[in-house]
Amino acid sequence: MGIVLPCPHGKRASGSLEYTLESNQQGSRMKGQIMALNSEFPCFLDCEASSLGRDSYPIEVAWSLEDGAIESHVLNPELIVGWDDWDASSERIHGLGLGYLSENGEDPQLVAKRMGAVLAGKTLYSDAEAYDEFWVQRLYAAAGLEMTFTVDCLYKGLLIDVLPRYVLNDPAELNQLAEKARAQIGGREHRAAWDVEYLQKLYQLALT
Repeated sequence: MGIVLPCPHGKRASGSLEYTLESNQQGSRMKGQIMALNSEFPCFLDCEASSLGRDSYPIEVAWSLEDGAIESHVLNPELIVGWDDWDASSERIHGLGLGYLSENGEDPQLVAKRMGAVLAGKTLYSDAEAYDEFWVQRLYAAAGLEMTFTVDCLYKGLLIDVLPRYVLNDPAELNQLAEKARAQIGGREHRAAWDVEYLQKLYQLALT
């Protein structure tokens, strides 16, 4: 089931809606929530995965839209043939066990269709774009679909236009900015929706 973390900037949502997608072929059902915010952002993306290996696959995906709304979905790998890679060290980071995914995860094919419907033609920014693009490609391949959006580097594709070059070239300056963003967000780090909100906050701070 989709989740929504607290609104960026501490603002309350102006409204929310719940959607349901159903697959006539499989009788699958997917629910999620979207929370609309009174602000505009670039779009951001984050994935949590089974491991960092070549056979890894996404187990949670989250993205945001231009209005700041964050949408997140946990995936059930049992529904995809060949998704059997697993790394215990990665599980200790994201905290999503196979039992939880089996019980609470959604059909990856339906999530891929949802992403294709709402993200078509958009550019989504990630602070680990190589990994996140790989995992989204794995998701789309499992669904037999082509990606309808692009994934770009947060730093080279977005922050380079708003941050002074000396900040981008100084790891200490970037770490200070990142720590400030993390400090302003509650909840659990290394969950996809949290990480997307972190990227929103990082971008907001870069503008100040």
